[in-house]
Amino acid sequence: MQFQSVSLSRLRLFESDGNLVTKLNSFDKYLSRHPADICSFYDFICRSGNVPVFSSILQASSPLTEDYCRYQLLFHWPNWQNVSDIKPDSET
Repeated sequence: MQFQSVSLSRLRLFESDGNLVTKLNSFDKYLSRHPADICSFYDFICRSGNVPVFSSILQASSPLTEDYCRYQLLFHWPNWQNVSDIKPDSET
């Protein structure tokens, strides 16, 4: 069994030959998938045969926090292309 570290942070800078460059991360790849590819972000990561290990994940607490619920929706809600497809910014 292999694990894949997954971050929802959009920051992915690294240095190559003295230059700062960007690299697509798993989140970017999920967002750029074909529109007919209906799956959740979690299922998308699992397709590679790896078990996703999400960094900076929030722990469940009582009562549930808005951030925790948002992350759970990002991971498990199928077939979204933008975060606003899941929950508009104006809703809690």
